[in-house]
Amino acid sequence: MKTFKYRIYPKKRQVTLLNQAVEDSRIIYNELLSMKKDIWQDKQKNLTQFDAQLIITGIRKEKEMKTATVILRFAKDRLFYSYNHFFRKRNKFPRFKGKGFYSSIGLYTGQYELKGNKITIPKIGKIHIVKHRKWKGIPKRIIIKKSATDKWYLCICCEGKFSKKLPKTKKEVGIDLGLETFAVLSDGSTIERERLRKSRTILLKHNKSYQNKGKVPLKEKGPRRLFQECMNELHLREIILYTSVQKKL
Repeated sequence: MKTFKYRIYPKKRQVTLLNQAVEDSRIIYNELLSMKKDIWQDKQKNLTQFDAQLIITGIRKEKEMKTATVILRFAKDRLFYSYNHFFRKRNKFPRFKGKGFYSSIGLYTGQYELKGNKITIPKIGKIHIVKHRKWKGIPKRIIIKKSATDKWYLCICCEGKFSKKLPKTKKEVGIDLGLETFAVLSDGSTIERERLRKSRTILLKHNKSYQNKGKVPLKEKGPRRLFQECMNELHLREIILYTSVQKKL
């Protein structure tokens, strides 16, 4: 399984619908988690997926949610997936998700349509995709995620054979990490160091102001947003550095 990430640009109306879908999914996740815990404490029984689907239908009607049912069912699957991982001792017990701690929705194959540079999502419409590369394999599910800086991304999870073995060569190389340069190879060539000190200094500055001033809404150009933007820029520059080093080696 491999995931391909793309930037998407929803319209203002679609952004509102996506935010509402994320919030509705969070509510469903918390409600099902609460019911699952109560049923186990009272009757020592597990909440089945069939019963969970009936509960989702009832909550959707009661709270007059306009989000598509298939999106809400993905939140249910996410909860059951967390339970399975907990019992296999792969992660901690599922926790309730507060506002701001649930930032994505998902769909399975057949519940969405990918055509060209557009993706069609139920009750949201067609959204433009920046298709900078082609995905490989068979798409099994998608996840639409919102970043801390209010940017939307599409993650396509594909299934197929992706591992490519590099041809064997009889060449050998020694690598010595240095102070003035990033690395010196045994053949005499050097890899220059990318200067990230300035970006890290700016990052620490924004982090300090963010901690001093407390929580600021992301809509405002406050310390929190500046901190996240600086984090993204630093992460991108580090990725570019690592990929350039890999190509040289």
